[in-house]
Parts: sequence; structure tokens; C-alpha cells
Amino acid sequence: MTPFFIVFKHDLKHPENSWRKNRSPFEIWKEHDESFKHDSPTYEIMGYFDTKKEAQAFVRTKPIKAI
Repeated sequence: MTPFFIVFKHDLKHPENSWRKNRSPFEIWKEHDESFKHDSPTYEIMGYFDTKKEAQAFVRTKPIKAI
């Protein structure tokens, strides 16, 4: 399987993310399994990208809404 990259935006107001207060709400994960369902009340999936460079460029725009 070809790897791809997912940009997550963590909900900094969620109690489980209190340790992230002084960090970026964005995180990039490398994923191989297209069938895995990422779902949590602590984050939102902002987008899927073919390369890490594309994901990083997206994060630098400080997106508000998912693509």
C-alpha cells in the first residue's frame, strides 16, 4: 500500500488535550491503511495528502475548515 498523510486539528478545549495548550493544534500522521476509520471527539480530520510536504504546506496556511 502506498503511504499517505493525514492532517488532524486537535480540539484544544477538550480536557484530554490540555497538555497541548502551548503547541500547534495541527498534527500530521503517516498512514498506510485506507480502510482505518479515524474518529474521535478530540480532533478533526482536515485533509488527506499524497506527500508530507503537501500536508506541511497546508498546515502553514493555518486552515480553519477541512478540505
